[in-house]
Amino acid sequence: MNEQEKAIKVALATCDKSQRWLAKQIGMTPQNLNMRMKRASLKDADMHNIAEALGMEWKAEFIEKE
Repeated sequence: MNEQEKAIKVALATCDKSQRWLAKQIGMTPQNLNMRMKRASLKDADMHNIAEALGMEWKAEFIEKE
């Protein structure tokens, strides 16, 4: 499981929502959402839309290594 897929699954579990519900909220088919999650091919805009649907905020950032 890639990091993008993990993040979405954790957010869904936190909100007690299904992947099917999320797909409907963001205007995708469940199959398309699942495929894009598995390939880690969701764009930053998609992640923002997912966060919005879940009542959350998406932050992607670079953090300097120590």
